[in-house]
Amino acid sequence: KQNVAAYVAALEAVNAGAKAANPGVFVGGELDGAIQPRQVLLAMGNAYISGGGTQPLMDELAFRPSLTSSSAVWGVTSYPTLVKTLTQAFSATSVDGATLPILYDQVAVQAAVPAEKATLYADPNAQTIAGTEATQASTYGTVLAKATCQATVAGVIFHRLADTGQPGEESGVFYPDGAAKTSAPAFAASVSAARSGVSTAC
Repeated sequence: KQNVAAYVAALEAVNAGAKAANPGVFVGGELDGAIQPRQVLLAMGNAYISGGGTQPLMDELAFRPSLTSSSAVWGVTSYPTLVKTLTQAFSATSVDGATLPILYDQVAVQAAVPAEKATLYADPNAQTIAGTEATQASTYGTVLAKATCQATVAGVIFHRLADTGQPGEESGVFYPDGAAKTSAPAFAASVSAARSGVSTAC
């Protein structure tokens, strides 16, 4: 609770400072869907109210969705619960949880590295990662398709588009040498469909 209160106070201060320098800048809060998201949001609302709740807090929420969803862990299919909890947490404040823009942030699916690309990576375990490029493409496509159906989702930010070769950085759709992975064409098609607003996920 102390950490949440400190975070809310810092977010208010950053918002005030940023707006003083540039009134048009957007300041976003952050929420990790894998770490007690409901409890964190409710605690943020309580901390904001306890602190007076008079200064603007955030213009949007950067939400990092879990790749799985449950009552305790939120992914992209938890969107209704996310919005409901936002509304509940900030109902007594100037933050409108029902309309607050949401960014799906740091979306990442690691994909095993094929043998012919292994020398590009520093991690000797990169070839044994559980994910595949097909799973990567499918998951990214699902996130983008779902986002087009969710009224307050303003965008999707992927952890990276190209791998760096460093450990834990295998979530791009391009290898470190710039070559496209097999997931790249499907990803490009999913991005195009999301931009056009065309989705069968709705």
